[in-house]
Amino acid sequence: MSNEQNSKNNSKIVLISSVVILILVFVVLVSKLGSGSKPSNSPDSPKISQSDYIKEKINTPINLDTYVKNALTCGSLAVTDDYIFYSNSEGLYRINKDGSNKLELEQGEISNINIYNNYLYYTKRISENKTISSTNYTHNIIKQSFDGSEKTEIASMNCQRIDSMLAVNDLLIYKLVIFEGDGGKDDYGEETGKLVSKYQAVSLENPEDIGDVSEQQFSSIMTLNYPFNQTELNQYLREAGYDNFSVKSAYFVSDTMYFETRRMKNPRDTVIFSISKKDSKLNLIARYDTVEENDYTIEYTLTGFSYNESDNSLYYILSTRKRDKNNVITGEKLEMCKLDLSSNSITVIDTILSKGF
Repeated sequence: MSNEQNSKNNSKIVLISSVVILILVFVVLVSKLGSGSKPSNSPDSPKISQSDYIKEKINTPINLDTYVKNALTCGSLAVTDDYIFYSNSEGLYRINKDGSNKLELEQGEISNINIYNNYLYYTKRISENKTISSTNYTHNIIKQSFDGSEKTEIASMNCQRIDSMLAVNDLLIYKLVIFEGDGGKDDYGEETGKLVSKYQAVSLENPEDIGDVSEQQFSSIMTLNYPFNQTELNQYLREAGYDNFSVKSAYFVSDTMYFETRRMKNPRDTVIFSISKKDSKLNLIARYDTVEENDYTIEYTLTGFSYNESDNSLYYILSTRKRDKNNVITGEKLEMCKLDLSSNSITVIDTILSKGF
């Protein structure tokens, strides 16, 4: 074979090899681009199964009314123009806004109270044992009329807890926390494992229609855009001399935020502030200072906020806990409080639980 022929053959080999390499590079690039969003069957992105109805409702913009905001900020309290609905460790109750005419609607461990289309929606754990966290329990989602005359079980599931729930767009959207055991036991004989999260929605029109919700969808629906973010509030707190305080719960009416802060080290005092976009100045509303005696300590915390537009007031539950010198809880008290936003005055409406006081 002549040198000229060898040269031509080598050129063909180089040309063919280059084409093959370009094809391989293209295939790899397409593969990488396709993997930018994780496949639905990957462990981190479980397959989402939604009916057309749930898919439509999930993608419908949410009307961020007062009931929706209240449900997103406080799962143990809900307010209408006439009533306050609340839960404690013993059940679900309704009282008038002045604290009168208490009515028990449900017994047991109640959470995630929502008001939607003139009905209550809430979750109830079916178990007497409150000490074991490494297991799953039956949890029911219940619909009930304001007077307790109608009660319907919407759905039932087995999980460690229902972390949060929102009634909106004719759906109930909720987060399940599920315990998955690994077959082991800890030093106390309890099963070891991990907690995993699952997000679902159930149709209020047809409770048999239950579908999955992606974590991204859930986070988008359950997130409120406050007038001030955490970093800004921390800065204002530091400038006012509250540099060791952390924001625990918050609510906003128009461009004004109302929020609870708690000292991160002892004494763990609790303070309520407001701040408005008009002047960005902290306004001290109330202080609940820790009481320290020789034999006990009393600390205060808040259980979220719920707003009622008719009286321009925020309602919250003040939790008081007494601990002995060994840090064991020896007393607990829950008080229903009303913060009048017109005057920033606070009224205790009723003591809704008292043990050891």
